[in-house]
Amino acid sequence: MIEYKWKIESLKNYSVYQGKENVIFQINYMCVAIKNGKDAVSYGEVLIDYDANKSFSPYENLTEAQILDWVYSKINKNEIEENLKKHIDEILELELNNNINIKNLPFN
Repeated sequence: MIEYKWKIESLKNYSVYQGKENVIFQINYMCVAIKNGKDAVSYGEVLIDYDANKSFSPYENLTEAQILDWVYSKINKNEIEENLKKHIDEILELELNNNINIKNLPFN
């Protein structure tokens, strides 16, 4: 089974925009897929348009879940997850068929 972990890496915002403070305009995100101890990561960014006709949440009240919903509305989440799954499956297949081992580094 594969596990996906979505995370917000950073936010860029205008200090003041159309009379509102800390208006987000860019979201940097990542998705980590984990299967059988192997992982693959995808990074991305989306631009957010401020809409004065929609409700506005103050920056300090935003949650990661809310911001991830904004990201999901701008990207093809299923495609990203499927690409990560394919990548991990390829790694696992290579290791299985080629007797490849990935070891910890011999130094700190």
